[in-house]
Amino acid sequence: MQNNGNNNTNSARVRNSSSPGGSGRTSPGGHRRTSTGRRSPNSYYERTTTVRFVHASTGHMVCTKLNRVQHTKCKIEDAVCLCENFLKGHCESGSSCLLAHVPNHYLWYFLTPRVNPNTFVYQQGFNIRCYTPNMDAYYDIPSNFIYQTHGSERYIVQFNDNGDNFREKYRLCSTLLRTGYCENGYNCEDVHCCVSDMSAFPCIHTHIADSEAVKNYERLPANIRVRVFQPNSGDEGQDFPGNDVLRTAGATQYEEAYNREGNVPTVKMQHCAHFQNKKLCRLGDGCRFLHVVSMALSVPMEEETVDTSPYQTPVDKEALEKQFAVQTNKNNAAYLAATVMIDDMVDNSAKNSLTPYYAAANPIGYDNAGSKISPAMVSPNILPSTPANTAMLTSGILNSATAAAPQKDAQPRDRRSPVRRHNPYLSSSIEMDNGVD
Repeated sequence: MQNNGNNNTNSARVRNSSSPGGSGRTSPGGHRRTSTGRRSPNSYYERTTTVRFVHASTGHMVCTKLNRVQHTKCKIEDAVCLCENFLKGHCESGSSCLLAHVPNHYLWYFLTPRVNPNTFVYQQGFNIRCYTPNMDAYYDIPSNFIYQTHGSERYIVQFNDNGDNFREKYRLCSTLLRTGYCENGYNCEDVHCCVSDMSAFPCIHTHIADSEAVKNYERLPANIRVRVFQPNSGDEGQDFPGNDVLRTAGATQYEEAYNREGNVPTVKMQHCAHFQNKKLCRLGDGCRFLHVVSMALSVPMEEETVDTSPYQTPVDKEALEKQFAVQTNKNNAAYLAATVMIDDMVDNSAKNSLTPYYAAANPIGYDNAGSKISPAMVSPNILPSTPANTAMLTSGILNSATAAAPQKDAQPRDRRSPVRRHNPYLSSSIEMDNGVD
């Protein structure tokens, strides 16, 4: 869990008013301001602080942001239990419950990575979602097809802290895809997939706001007048011809309403903030919002300050040890394995000469019925304490002879962002396209 301010513990507590009647402060007009509960749950501290709970029935570690925890009598800190009745839909105790209340859709599982000591491929248990090098597709790849690299380890750290909602975009290694070999090996900052044919993996074809890329995307009919509103605004909307709007799930919904009503429908559709401001929507034609080409090409790309972003997580041994230390008492084996992984991330590779990556002759198939998360309470595979297993790898090899073989009907779980209130990544829009344009 992130440390904030001068707090050196791994717990995060709800901050209450100083008295039952409120804060006791006086406004400039002389009237006493009162508070009926906790402060606004959307302060920077509460939006960025991650807390972890134990799922009572499974023993798995799950995470959420502090502002998603509802008020109960439970002391909010790491490793307390979630209320199972609340997760099922209703808790009779309400705010008097002694357990933690968090809505299901704001929870994500804490990933405990396990690496095969012979192949240096992650064991099955979770998925890594990443882009192709040119960002035109977004893959959902099971962990047992991913080599351990700096990039994959950083992905796991950021996922544990933010769920599927962080700014850094992870890509497949272009060198490995192009040549079948990456000399950076473990040190590579990208994702290494151990097979060259990824057509069987769930895939979304993205929409990129680029003058060349938009030529390849389907659009609405030109005779439709599309009225679009800015996200989270009260404006009256702006009209665009249909052929200026890309075909998305939201655009199709608008077209159906337009044809049904014979004119501009009453339904209000918004611009996709990702396509308009970031110039990339990872949901592509599955997005529930509207992708207006002329608007996206005319609006400057929203700048990001990389150095100050709380989502940019450098490889920091001390910080990572604190992140995994909460498991020490409850799952010593998991903690030891995490420590081995942390040591691998910071050790100097110059002193070691190691064998390269290789892919198994028959990679394990994608198990749709199996868990997509690593249970935190199950002891992972612990690497033997040898120099070869605690040092960095120096090369990577792609197995071009073997294709991935997941079940054809495999679909990922809901691709929703667990920390956003106005969320374009809803379940109705995340049907994955298995390699079909």
